[in-house]
Parts: sequence; structure tokens; C-alpha cells
Amino acid sequence: MFIFAICMPLIVLVILGIIYGDNPAFNGADYTFLQQSFGALVTISILAGGVMGLPLVVSEYRSNLYRIVYQIFQVGIIHRAMGSVPQCIKVTGTDPFLCSTFAIK
Repeated sequence: MFIFAICMPLIVLVILGIIYGDNPAFNGADYTFLQQSFGALVTISILAGGVMGLPLVVSEYRSNLYRIVYQIFQVGIIHRAMGSVPQCIKVTGTDPFLCSTFAIK
């Protein structure tokens, strides 16, 4: 995230400064091409940081949500070989896959 949100826009800004320098954006313009491009570079920087950080936030939210659901139903993730699948199916009446993934405490 650091590379695309901070370093890449700065490198592009330096390259644009080297190439265009103090040249106006177009003939008769009161501003330079670099001044015209600065807003776009800042926008790219902000959006890159936000869009790349979004999956981290969503995954953290999901892990916390699943932990709460596991606590509510008093279940925990176990290895399939450790659980008693027939007993789980008989007690809960649920799908064998769920019983082989979760064990009732």
C-alpha cells in the first residue's frame, strides 16, 4: 500500500516536473501542467490507499463477526477427524459438512 499510495504519485510528480517544468498547460494558460496534474495525483494517492485498505478492514470485520457467531452458538473450528459427525447430526439435525467442520462444546 505504501508503494502505490505514496511512492508512485511522488515519482510521477517528479517525472512530470522534470519533463514539463514551468511550461504552461496550454498556450495562454495562467497555470503550469504540473499544477494542473497535482489534483489528479493527490486523488490517485488517496483512492489507492483507501481501495487497498478496504480488503483488510472487511477481512478483520468478518473474522470478528465469525468469532461472535461461534461464541453465540458455542462452537469452535476443529479438524474433521476429531469430531463425532454422527453424534453431531443426531443432536443438531444439521448438514454433515457443518458437523464435520464444527463441534459442539
